[in-house]
This record gives sequence, structure tokens and C-alpha cells, in this order.
Amino acid sequence: METDRDREKSKLAKVCSDIDALVSAADIIVAHSTNKKNIRELALEELDLGACEDILDLGCAFGPFTRVLKGKVHPDACVTGIDCHRHYEDVFRRSCTEAGVKGKFYASGISEIAAFEEKSFDLILSSYSLYFFPEYLCRISELLKDSGIFVAVTHCLPHMKELTDPVKNILVKTHRFAAADLPLETLIARFSNENGYEILSPWMGNIKTLEYKNSLIFGPADVTAFIEYFRYKSDFFIPSVTYSKDNLMENIEFMLKKEMLSDRSLVISKDDVIFVCSEPLHRKTE
Repeated sequence: METDRDREKSKLAKVCSDIDALVSAADIIVAHSTNKKNIRELALEELDLGACEDILDLGCAFGPFTRVLKGKVHPDACVTGIDCHRHYEDVFRRSCTEAGVKGKFYASGISEIAAFEEKSFDLILSSYSLYFFPEYLCRISELLKDSGIFVAVTHCLPHMKELTDPVKNILVKTHRFAAADLPLETLIARFSNENGYEILSPWMGNIKTLEYKNSLIFGPADVTAFIEYFRYKSDFFIPSVTYSKDNLMENIEFMLKKEMLSDRSLVISKDDVIFVCSEPLHRKTE
């Protein structure tokens, strides 16, 4: 039976179904980040991937992780992309072409990996997706070859407190609804810097972490870009149980725009973390 948490998770996954909006939001993040290093490039920077031929990109979307494989993997490498949105296929395949690799695409979501043979991948990638399916880590470990590498990029908690705290305050004042955790926080808590090592350790014998410190800065001239980003991510910040989302959005936007237009910059903390894992344990659940 589907739980409220499952329904919330499905709703958040659907936010990413609009390719143009997703790419636009990603561009806004890049433009306003203090850390200009591509986190996916950083994740692979110290790895020798020259022998990697069979690669799996989980929650691949339009292929941003696959793109940074260019020049790093075997010339005959093939990347299998898995997502739950069929319309990513064409753009993912273009990303494979840009990276100089062959590509396959499956749109049936994470459950697709049940059909793959064990020990069939040299490299498995997951950027900002593992918190949707950490329960599949056992299977991910089984799919890695003994010499394989699993790279997961995720968020740090607390995340975007400069947005989550005002939303909670408005929820209390206008809805008398004290949200202990917003959808964003609940989702990230499934796999974050705080619990990532603990969650990975039953399945990976060697786990290394790399912090990615970052903030987003929006000044008075950036109000339009910020509002576009916030509206795209609104389902991550506003619980489903609130019944007047439009009014709530107006209140939040008014408050944040007022701050930004008062010649002050809105600085949003957005730290992330990279987990680089090897020595898969291939343990079965009992």
C-alpha cells in the first residue's frame, strides 16, 4: 500500500519531469553559486576510469553526470541511463554523444536494475538521486564488479536554511501548521552527509567522502532569477497538506523579495557531499 511518504516522494520526482525547467534551474544554480567547480567533475577528478566500459547512471535525467565522463573512460564505454521520465531519452543520448560514449536508456525507474546481471558494471553514478531509492543499495552493490566504483553526490543537512526557515515561520503564522520537516528536508534525510556513510557501509567496503562547500547569492538585480528558481522548487518547500499554496507562495515571495530589494543579498547555504565507494560487499539481505 502506498504511504503518504511514498506519495510525497513521487510528487517530488515529478518536479523533474519538465526538462526545460530543470535545465533552467540548473543554470540558475551555476550562475549564482560561490563554488564554480562542477561538482560532478570534482567527484571523478582523482579516479582512474580509463578501463571503465560498462557504466550505469542512476536517475540520469538529461545526463549531466554522463557528460563529465568525456575523455575519462574507455573508448568503447557504454553508459546505461535510468530515469522515471521517458522524455529524457533523446537529451540523455545527446549527452552520451557529447561525452564520446555509447548510450542506452531505460524509463521504467530504479526497479529496472533488478533485471541486470550481477557484477556487470565498472562504474555506477548517482547525482542527487540516491535519496529517492537508498533501499536499492544492496542491488547496486551486487551490480558492481569486484573492482567497480560507485560515486554518489548528495546534499548536506541542514540544506537551504535561509529558505526552509522562512517557509516554516510562514506556515506557523498563516496556517497554524508547525512543519517539523519540509518535503525537501524529509527527502534529503533519506541519504545525506549525516547518514550517508552509515547507509553505504553495509554494502561498500571502502568509502571516501569529499565536501563541496557552496552558497547561492541573489542580489537586488537577481529577483527574477530567484523567483523562477523558487517556483520551480516550490513542491520541495511546501507540504502537500497546505491547502492554499498560491497564497503561501505569495507571502514567501513577498518577504524574500523585500529582503533582496533592500540592497541586501540573499545568501542561501547549499553545501553538498560526494561519496566515492569501492570494494562492493555483494551481501544479500536476509
